[in-house]
Amino acid sequence: MVLTLLFLVCFALCGGCGFAPERQARREFMAEHPEAVIREVFVGEGDDQNAHVHIRFSERTSGQAREVMWLYQRQDGPWKAVRKVGPLSPGSDFGD
Repeated sequence: MVLTLLFLVCFALCGGCGFAPERQARREFMAEHPEAVIREVFVGEGDDQNAHVHIRFSERTSGQAREVMWLYQRQDGPWKAVRKVGPLSPGSDFGD
């Protein structure tokens, strides 16, 4: 019980750690594309300094499925989008 509570407190304090780029990408993508409906957000490749975040979404007006890949890098602490590729068809080769 105590170990579980300790784990949950640590997880809450670090904000989920490994999931930070996905959450940040989701927020930033929706700010740029409020008309989109996000279907999936995941890191295709990455390490503790780089994350290739894939965002699969549908265009609200046409329903067309699309995907973008944003490269996030951790620079002096926070994650920052340094390259944005797409939109392309889902499953496209982004060269990552």
